[in-house]
Amino acid sequence: MKLERSKLSLLLVMTTIGFSFPFGIAVAQDFNFNNNIPRLPTTPLRPTNSLSQCLADLKADGFSFQILERKSKFQAKVRITGTVLNYSDLNYTVPSAASPTTITLYREGPRVALKSVAVRRVKGSYALSYDQEWNTRSPAEGEFPWIFSLGIGDENKGCNLNNNRVEWNSEPINAYLRRTAGNY
Repeated sequence: MKLERSKLSLLLVMTTIGFSFPFGIAVAQDFNFNNNIPRLPTTPLRPTNSLSQCLADLKADGFSFQILERKSKFQAKVRITGTVLNYSDLNYTVPSAASPTTITLYREGPRVALKSVAVRRVKGSYALSYDQEWNTRSPAEGEFPWIFSLGIGDENKGCNLNNNRVEWNSEPINAYLRRTAGNY
């Protein structure tokens, strides 16, 4: 078994100070718990267009939530909504119906909602929603709240390709449900 120099050094230090050798081997391995969670790109795939080339731009703006139905102190049906804005002074249109721009909502990896964009008026917006049963006592929602991502794909006309993605930690849903639990 071939170990990198930093891992070998860690292994030698650990065995020298009294740890058993098998424990050192286990610690020297790489552990990455996020291998199965696909992420949206954090850097643009194409260079950002200059202002002279800029036609219209969509921006992944942010998230909001709404309680659709309160079922108990700890449970509710929640709607999570991601918003995309055309914040330029021009109408946004896709070049052809064969290659539409897509807006996608992810919940820690899996896609949960998808919408195709054809035309969006100046300063207009798109909303993409996902409804989910929520339980603040569940480890999935309560202890480790979901991370939601909103992404814009194939935005060829965009002025700023760095604003095509936004992430949101859903802890505010838990805070709201806990704060209002006494009212239920």
